[in-house]
Amino acid sequence: MLVKRIFNNNVLLAENSEQELVIVGRGVGFKQKIGNTVDSSKIEKTYYPQDENGRECLTKWLIQFRQIMLKSPHILFQLRKKV
Repeated sequence: MLVKRIFNNNVLLAENSEQELVIVGRGVGFKQKIGNTVDSSKIEKTYYPQDENGRECLTKWLIQFRQIMLKSPHILFQLRKKV
């Protein structure tokens, strides 16, 4: 499996035999670069799209996930400030 996109240290988008999948695992994205091989010992879960509609949903989910992850530090900082 080759890395196609890195979302954070624990979530990757990878390609396996012409099919994209989301890989989740502790540290699976740590020090990874696009094009690297995924360390299978770190994989905890994999998510495959079931059909074209599933592929579109997966793409939308990944975009939303990315947006949430980019906003998270700001949100956490605001919450910390209130406490």
